[in-house]
Amino acid sequence: MKRLSIIAFLLFVCACANSETFAQRKSVSGAEVTGTFRSYLTGRFNDSYNEILIQALGGNKLKIEMKLVHPYQVTENISVNVGHATGEAVIEGDTAVFTPEDAISELCKITLKFSEPGTLIVSTKENRECAFGQFVSGDGTYKKTSGTRPKFGVDTSSGYVEPQERKAVTGNHLAVFTGKCRVQLIKGFFPCDSKVVFAQLANGRSLLTFIKREKGKEIMFTLSGGSDRQPNLENYFLGIDTFRLKNGDNDEVSDNGMEGECHFRMNKAATNFFSVKCDIYNRAKGTIYNFYLENITKTDHQEL
Repeated sequence: MKRLSIIAFLLFVCACANSETFAQRKSVSGAEVTGTFRSYLTGRFNDSYNEILIQALGGNKLKIEMKLVHPYQVTENISVNVGHATGEAVIEGDTAVFTPEDAISELCKITLKFSEPGTLIVSTKENRECAFGQFVSGDGTYKKTSGTRPKFGVDTSSGYVEPQERKAVTGNHLAVFTGKCRVQLIKGFFPCDSKVVFAQLANGRSLLTFIKREKGKEIMFTLSGGSDRQPNLENYFLGIDTFRLKNGDNDEVSDNGMEGECHFRMNKAATNFFSVKCDIYNRAKGTIYNFYLENITKTDHQEL
């Protein structure tokens, strides 16, 4: 009898523990869910992080933006694959599930569970359908770093932080592509210089410069951004947020409200590039620009 009592007691304890472990809170406040949450990576890149911005909209709805990174090193250079997700979700109890607006299909389901104040647990179903970069994942435990109402779509930088041991020696990487260049600013393409310069800067930003020579003057078009993604080794996408135009000795004109990407096609070792196509636009102004370098015959790399 005594032994049966002990067994019954242990079963009771286990049942209670399980119910507490998997219990779902009935509700969470808007103040608890609103803010910035970060999950730091482990290992060599432990200064880098994934970041989620959340705002309670009322009516059990949440506005969500995720900025994800996967840094890795194959040769002497570090590459960073990124993922970005935005959308709205309905929260039930302490859990919200949503499919990002830019997901490949509805199979992508991201679950956000507010397990306790200041802690967010994220899990993903069918990660490949979420349109993230290769090996990029938002899964993990996040801690709240700010309760301030976040600004969505403003800061396009990722959570990649260069490892300390590389900061003193990392410089700028320059590549000069030679191919067939054409540009469209209003309607109709016009030819441009066969050489296009691509620079990856030590501050994490990258830029592309296209040149058109006209009546003894150089017109320089520079596209730059700080976010990228690489779904596979042969395709690389650079997000563009800034466009600059320099016409001879005239003052430079810039537009910091750009969106869009430059698509690089290359071999798996990134030693030879085949084409670069940039389609960028300013949503508010209604302007659309296209910069294409095709049939690339020569790629020159240089460290500065």
